[in-house]
Amino acid sequence: MEIVGLAGRDRDADPIGATHAHLASTGLTVERELPETDAVFLALPHGTAAGIVPDLVAKGTAVIDLGPDFRLRDPADYPRWYGFEHPRPDLLAAAVYGLPELHRARLQALVDAPVAIVGSPGCYPDGHDPRARSAGPGRVDRRSRRGREVRRLGGRSRGQGAPDVR
Repeated sequence: MEIVGLAGRDRDADPIGATHAHLASTGLTVERELPETDAVFLALPHGTAAGIVPDLVAKGTAVIDLGPDFRLRDPADYPRWYGFEHPRPDLLAAAVYGLPELHRARLQALVDAPVAIVGSPGCYPDGHDPRARSAGPGRVDRRSRRGREVRRLGGRSRGQGAPDVR
């Protein structure tokens, strides 16, 4: 993978080394606009990526969203767990939750897909039922023996304990 550019809100040719000294030797600058590229990693506040992604995928750019905008299947879950109405629910079905232990085949299929969106697992991807790591996709009963949901408690995200993902 080759990094071809960095973009940030309200930035204009700011050397990345000014804010991240360990990256100074790259010579990269943070620009206002994204350069032409095959894929982008987005690290934006809740609800922001959903407004940018439609234009990116229309150009054929693959998107890896490190925020919550494409983690959940049901648009009705976004106000409760992340505090915003999802502006593009039509794109949620195309997004794949980026946890390979659960969705390896779907992630691999994005290579040939017309729309490639990966929703990052976030801070606590291990909050899924721990049996998911060994059981494989489609073989995990997400309910305990008593019928209660298995959840991880902790973390700082407003989406902590969010409903079942992708």
